[in-house]
Amino acid sequence: MVCPNLETCPFINNSDEKLKDDIIKYKSKFCNADYEKCARFILSNTTVEVPIDLAPDEIKRLERLMKT
Repeated sequence: MVCPNLETCPFINNSDEKLKDDIIKYKSKFCNADYEKCARFILSNTTVEVPIDLAPDEIKRLERLMKT
């Protein structure tokens, strides 16, 4: 299934050319597949604000954010 946040995700919809290849990989791995494992998706379902630069695979950072 496709992530319900795909259209509005500021990280994935970033127009920075430097991130283009990474975003393609993230879309394939998370947005269009296992979005439930995406750090951004997980954090968006809590009361913690999602940092704009949090990458989908930053699980360790996600854990730290959830502890604060």
